[in-house]
Amino acid sequence: MQDAREGFRQVSYSAATGIQTFYDSLLDHAQNMSVLPDNYTILEQFLAGLPSWMAKMFEDFGLSPESNTLDDFVTTATAIEQHGKTKTYYEAMKHNMRSNPSTTRATPKPAPPFRQPTVAHNVGQRSEYMSLAPVFGRNLLVIYR
Repeated sequence: MQDAREGFRQVSYSAATGIQTFYDSLLDHAQNMSVLPDNYTILEQFLAGLPSWMAKMFEDFGLSPESNTLDDFVTTATAIEQHGKTKTYYEAMKHNMRSNPSTTRATPKPAPPFRQPTVAHNVGQRSEYMSLAPVFGRNLLVIYR
């Protein structure tokens, strides 16, 4: 039981494993304790295990431990983490495009010409031309006489 409490106090965020793993590990240690800590204690430990730049972002978003739940902080931290990963990805893509412009920018292929399917039928003395016309996402059969 002592190990669970020490593990609860020592668990911290790692960028390699992410917010969800940190949160799950924190809850695992809390559930292994002889006396389950209250929600506010878990929230305090969650905030203590995060990097300072992320805690600063919580202040910018107006989150406070007194008025928001642990789920609010976990959701916001996950969004911040995802935003950082997305930003890093697009910056790497932009850098890659600048360093290798010939390999990253392929010339687009011209689109094939659109051909309207038409069918001619002889009905008596006249001819009817039928074609399919796209209308509101559906093909409408149009008959020309």
